[in-house]
Amino acid sequence: YEEAISGLNKRESKDIFYVWDVSGLGVQEATLYIILDEENRVSEFSEENNVKSIVVSAVSAPQPEISLSRTKLLFAALAGSQPTQQQSVVISNCGAGTLNWNCVADRQWISVTPTSGVNTGTIMIGVNSASLSTGTYTGTIIVSDPTATNSPQKIDVVLRVFAQAENN
Repeated sequence: YEEAISGLNKRESKDIFYVWDVSGLGVQEATLYIILDEENRVSEFSEENNVKSIVVSAVSAPQPEISLSRTKLLFAALAGSQPTQQQSVVISNCGAGTLNWNCVADRQWISVTPTSGVNTGTIMIGVNSASLSTGTYTGTIIVSDPTATNSPQKIDVVLRVFAQAENN
């Protein structure tokens, strides 16, 4: 957040520009106190100064928030055959500002497309069980945006691989 403060030094009419990042404060509004000395110059605070102050209020920029239509996906497949069809998850921004999301799967057998988007989008999740033996496999898809208030979010993926039935 940038705020211009004019005329602090009456002898020199210069603007002072401060860049103040309030994103990490976890608040929607914050107040900055600028301490001035007797000659209206910005000074360090000390108890000996005859201080005056100017209060500058800063409002943090609207922040996005990640919303997921589903947070757990279940897949099943027979060993050596094709798994079930892909499943979809809608990613949306339930906050303010712009959500620039990215998705990453933590297992090679999980596929996600697309892997990034802006605000609302639908991702398709698939699994590849071709090289997996019988059993239950778990993985996670991480959805993140460094500016989102609730980043990262996760989608749990469970794949159950069943043995092929024998023909007699």
